[in-house]
Amino acid sequence: MKHILISKEKKQYIANLHCHTTLSDGRKTPEEIRDAYKAQGYSIVAFSDHDNYFDHSDFCTDDFVAINSFEADISDNVVSSSQFRRCYHLNAFNINGDKEVALPATPDYRDMKAVNEYIQKLKELGFIVAYNHPYWSMQCLDDYRDLEGCSIVEIYNNSVFIEGGDDGQEQVYDEMLRSGKRLFCTMADDNHNEFPFGDVRCDSFGGKTVFLCDSLSYESVISAMQSGSFYCTREPRIFELTLEDGKVHIECSQAQRIALSTAGRRSKALHAPVGEYVTQADFQLEDEDVYFRIEVIGPSGKKANTNSYFVEDYAD
Repeated sequence: MKHILISKEKKQYIANLHCHTTLSDGRKTPEEIRDAYKAQGYSIVAFSDHDNYFDHSDFCTDDFVAINSFEADISDNVVSSSQFRRCYHLNAFNINGDKEVALPATPDYRDMKAVNEYIQKLKELGFIVAYNHPYWSMQCLDDYRDLEGCSIVEIYNNSVFIEGGDDGQEQVYDEMLRSGKRLFCTMADDNHNEFPFGDVRCDSFGGKTVFLCDSLSYESVISAMQSGSFYCTREPRIFELTLEDGKVHIECSQAQRIALSTAGRRSKALHAPVGEYVTQADFQLEDEDVYFRIEVIGPSGKKANTNSYFVEDYAD
């Protein structure tokens, strides 16, 4: 049986799922962010200002979806220096686009049970929860091994990259998957726009999540977010991903390398000859792979990543 994981028949809509405006510590108004992202070809922006929930439903039109969301800050305030203070930053995307939500109080960072209960409360209020920028958050496996209830992990944060930090958290993603969690992955900007659009130090337009929907609406975007009908990218595009009789097939834009990762040590890669590019690859799965995901490296070295797919879900 052929399973279509990314369909070339569906239209692709570009999203930034993490941004800040003058409603918190960003330098641009929500209206300025909407207009700038639309001008760059984005169809979706999640307005995720810190610790407060705002309604942006009036921004939704036939060609643009504003996702009502916020970013929760759960910091280890026992540590006095902000340079070493660990934190959980969680993006919460409202499923129904509610105009108002009474948010629960954030818990103590060092109380893992309370952190997980907080995430559960957000889910009960109608939110999809994402775990943001673990590198910037000064976190390691001990911090996120027991984190429960998140549906998404942010594996690239453009603001962190612009500031000089780590530009990829795929290892964190694999560690969480290998510990038994099932999560999707996104790339986002986390833009605060300290520098103007067009400046090389501007933190907008770097991390994209690409949704595959039959049409553009709040409901279709949320449905795609819940089902994992998206991939994330800094540059390369993925046109098709299929699984049939244990063989993974991918078609994409020009790439230096297309690689398969699994739950174990086994990985495979197709490398383009020097001076050339590849645009498709085939990989054979093995029974013990548990899950697989695909990474595409484009001409400039920027990456695209698929979500993880668990083999048992596609057993014929």
